[in-house]
Amino acid sequence: MGRSAVWLSTALALGPLAGTGCSSHTTADEPVLGDASRESPDAAASPGDASHVFDATMNSPVDGAGITSGDASPSEDDDASPPGNGDAAGGDDAAAPVEASPGDASSGGCPGLFCEDFEHGTLDPTVWNVQASGGQTVAIQTKVVAHGKYAVQFHANPNITSYDFIITKNAPAALRGHHFGRAYFNVTPKPPAEHTEFLFAGTAGFPKLKYLEVAGIGTAWQLTYVDLIGGGESYASGGNAPDAQWICLEWEFNDTPDQVTVFVNGTQNYARDSISFKGQTTGLVGGFADFGFGYYAWHPASYPFDIYYDDIVLDTARVGCLATP
Repeated sequence: MGRSAVWLSTALALGPLAGTGCSSHTTADEPVLGDASRESPDAAASPGDASHVFDATMNSPVDGAGITSGDASPSEDDDASPPGNGDAAGGDDAAAPVEASPGDASSGGCPGLFCEDFEHGTLDPTVWNVQASGGQTVAIQTKVVAHGKYAVQFHANPNITSYDFIITKNAPAALRGHHFGRAYFNVTPKPPAEHTEFLFAGTAGFPKLKYLEVAGIGTAWQLTYVDLIGGGESYASGGNAPDAQWICLEWEFNDTPDQVTVFVNGTQNYARDSISFKGQTTGLVGGFADFGFGYYAWHPASYPFDIYYDDIVLDTARVGCLATP
């Protein structure tokens, strides 16, 4: 492709993730929530036929929910109303489906600057940090995959606020200001009814960072800017997030100005084309350095659930879906 591509596999580095607010409505201004206290939960085994289970002795939130409203500053989101063309898949102004060129994960070619297909069967500690809490697990497994032989699985136990993430190390600098991503994504049996973070791009210094996220709230997407350094967040929700099936999930993150767009199976599904926070609409993050995939369940679900990712790609141009499902 005339540029160096980085293939990613996985690493282990431990630490807590400070809380973000949650919404159950379309738009809102909400204070950022406090940092989780540091406790080490007992690790639980991952279900299924995982080849490699990463069972980090992580710092977990206190008393399950363990998140306090504290003295964080409230956010301001003057333009949080969802754009008219982002309410559902296949809107009048939705982009046409885009297919990735041949030579993706299984064939050994990388169609972007950063690729991970998990086909090594393990997580490379020089590439990924693993962050987990509440006895949850991260596994490379063979039972539920989109393509090839392996995919990563994040298992959430019921009735506990918890998180599982794999976070990049030394991602390409070209992704810092504006980038696109693609991953095959599956949450089963269904996502929790309340705010559940799926993926983010933000500053270094986890867990104290600024970032944009793609999250879910029930069957809708939630697109959020979060400041865990100065405090505050701006979010909006809409579109629809399919569950219990593999989807081609694409996203576009822009920090200048701040924007987020989500595509499902090649078609735009929801977008925030202007994110405002405390009167600022550009440079809110200050550059994307770390890219995280997994989940954060801010409100415990009453049932266990699993989230799977396969064929992750990051690039400065839209990646598109594979020609085969």
